[in-house]
Amino acid sequence: MYGSVFGRQDLSISGRQNPPVVGGWRILDDPEIRAYYLKPRFCWYADVEGFDTSLPADEIKESLINHFKSCGVIGRVFLDTNPETNVVDSHASIVIIGEDADTDEKVMELNGSELGGRKLTVKVELFVPPKLKDAPFN
Repeated sequence: MYGSVFGRQDLSISGRQNPPVVGGWRILDDPEIRAYYLKPRFCWYADVEGFDTSLPADEIKESLINHFKSCGVIGRVFLDTNPETNVVDSHASIVIIGEDADTDEKVMELNGSELGGRKLTVKVELFVPPKLKDAPFN
């Protein structure tokens, strides 16, 4: 099957897409979509210690997400657990995605803040995510 239906580019005869197609749409023709994919984003790892470990892991994650969401989009929260007891240690790593370069400063403002009555220690470092192989613009 090939050709164009309602402005959409379908598969060519060889089965390959001409040009890059996302969801059936030729993205090279849409400057708004192209700009979204090319927009720079900054990813940071926030190492956090000092939170209350007596809560269940899902509640700890939720409270950390709520505490750090003002810094950017929370990509993931990793909790360290003791392999022998499966109890959460007082250390977490949070992937934070921000749209500006000062995201790390926003994260560091939370160093010394309180969460559940406990003082947090926060360290931040740049996280370079792996390049997506299936992204339309590499």
